[in-house]
Amino acid sequence: MIVIKNVIGSIAVSLVLLAGVFSAGAIPLSPGQSTNAVGELDPVGATLLFQTNKFFTSDSFSGTLISSVYSGDLSNNLGGLTFTYQFNIDLGSADAAKSLTVGSTSGGFGGYLTDVSFQIPNIFDIAPDSVSRSPAATGGGRNITFDFAGNGYVLPGDTTAVLVIQTSANGFILGNASLQDDVALPNIVTLIPTTIPEPTSFALFSFGFIGLVGITYQKRQNRLKTKKQVCLPHPADEL
Repeated sequence: MIVIKNVIGSIAVSLVLLAGVFSAGAIPLSPGQSTNAVGELDPVGATLLFQTNKFFTSDSFSGTLISSVYSGDLSNNLGGLTFTYQFNIDLGSADAAKSLTVGSTSGGFGGYLTDVSFQIPNIFDIAPDSVSRSPAATGGGRNITFDFAGNGYVLPGDTTAVLVIQTSANGFILGNASLQDDVALPNIVTLIPTTIPEPTSFALFSFGFIGLVGITYQKRQNRLKTKKQVCLPHPADEL
């Protein structure tokens, strides 16, 4: 019955999406907020920068989580990078997955603007029903959770729709993801945002650092020269 429910639910979601009922744009998600998940065709015209493909396993389930980061996403109105996530649960798994949380114990999506959505799936991909972000009090909203409970969970043999987070961040690093059924499966390696210094700031920093090294070297040379002068015997002492 649950499998039939998943198939029927996926068909219904796909038909609604194709009919254009869903919002045309991703939904802004601030720290502490939650929202219904919407489908769209993002990322658009983007360039893939990096991708990870990580196998996970626990007593409950096993599968693979793919995370990707894109630049130049024309549908990203925040001006930064776009992150996508997609996972499957292996057919022989004992349990289903309820949600996926991406972020980090420090940093993560905290301090960045975010828009959330999912890529309009094919007929058998499982879409999330809601998306939430952790409160500002716990790291500035560093974690984002895609919840599938309202669409019948992600069952063994299922693959999710591509989950999309558009950001204002200009860099990326490796972070953590966790899948949850009754017990969370933490520390799946994934991609999360970070900040890269602007080229001008980096150049000024480099110039200042080189200058500091030069001054330190010159002072050291002057001290050595003074030392040598003090140690040299006076000509009168040699007579």
